[in-house]
Amino acid sequence: MKTAPLLAKSARNGSGATLAEHPRHVMAAAARMAEAWGFDPDLARQGGLLHDLGKGHPVFQQRLQKAKDDTLDLIGDEPFRHELASLLFLPLFPETAWPALVEMVVGHHKSVRDDARAFGLLDFEEERRPGWAFARHAGDWPVWAARVCAEVLPAFQGEAALTALEPPSREAARAAFDWCIGYAAGRGKGWSRWRGLLMAADGFASAADAEAERLAAGFFRPPRLGGF
Repeated sequence: MKTAPLLAKSARNGSGATLAEHPRHVMAAAARMAEAWGFDPDLARQGGLLHDLGKGHPVFQQRLQKAKDDTLDLIGDEPFRHELASLLFLPLFPETAWPALVEMVVGHHKSVRDDARAFGLLDFEEERRPGWAFARHAGDWPVWAARVCAEVLPAFQGEAALTALEPPSREAARAAFDWCIGYAAGRGKGWSRWRGLLMAADGFASAADAEAERLAAGFFRPPRLGGF
């Protein structure tokens, strides 16, 4: 029996885009925005790929089968944030890119601290038992991470500076997650232009769906030099 593809968007309440399709739309929009606004487009593409990989977690795939409801942050009486699960794939990207990637991914839906429902990364770390956030978002890591790597990443080889296509070990994923916690805590309060870029690209791509690349090419153009 053929396995249903991993989804990024619910077919009932969204476009039904797969976890291979939606990141491509976000990458296209993010790269165009980056070129127009003076960001590094390669880093923008990497953030577009990484930002939703955590949606491959079985908890999130189950969520997409349910009706749209804000309470779906709570499945199994415990919160689950797909963007935090995405951070476990950081070891597949160059370490030099990690600061920008974390800023793009970790808060593209919620603030890392003082979220209204205490669902931010640092909220979890400060208000729950040590290690809870990693254990919750890793789950059965070897199984679901292998599926994400096999079904999603090969299509992006060469486009996002991936250092590997195999899932990181659980130990490497934990080390990366702990690095993210330290980075977020040290970043302090304030704004991040990388976060803003990813949020803009994600929203644009979600609205435009398959038209994201074509529309972004028309809306976001690099400034002309030497005249009009």
